[in-house]
Amino acid sequence: MTVPGERGAALYDAAPPRKGGGNGFGAVAAWRHAPTRLAPKFRLRFASRHWLRVQGEDVPSPSVLPLVPALALTLALASTEAAAHHSVAGQFDAARRTTITGVVSKVDWINPHVYVHMDVADEQGRVTTWRLESLPTAMLRKAGLTSEMLKGGGQKVTAVAILARNGTPNLAWLLNLTYEDGHEYVLAGE
Repeated sequence: MTVPGERGAALYDAAPPRKGGGNGFGAVAAWRHAPTRLAPKFRLRFASRHWLRVQGEDVPSPSVLPLVPALALTLALASTEAAAHHSVAGQFDAARRTTITGVVSKVDWINPHVYVHMDVADEQGRVTTWRLESLPTAMLRKAGLTSEMLKGGGQKVTAVAILARNGTPNLAWLLNLTYEDGHEYVLAGE
């Protein structure tokens, strides 16, 4: 706390009193003669919109203080979202790559990742549906892709993907799609 006569007192006393006396809070006389902890903060509030300098420390102004709990809550929720979200390397094994050919039956354009469902026929003609996880919707949209483009109009498509680390059948991370007409979408780096 800076009291009159100590270092920094000139900073508080240098500003002329406002019309009606004081700093707008009616505390000028009180802090000039018997300083309190809050009076210098209010006096300096007029010099800086969001931060105050009190005894050499930056302190949030009273107008910023109501935002601190909201910021703390936002960070807490973001950390739980980050913990719940998985990494590709944690869920899929890059050493176990597969190539499958079939028809895209459905595209789930949802967050956090787009899922491409492919119907793949084996040698006996039995159809198995593969779920191929891909990038987030925002990234695909930025690249100019849509769910209709990924469906390919019912033509045959060859997908290169990496299998699930835990052995979940018919689940993989999609690397690229090559369609019967020759166009290709590379969705993940090699």
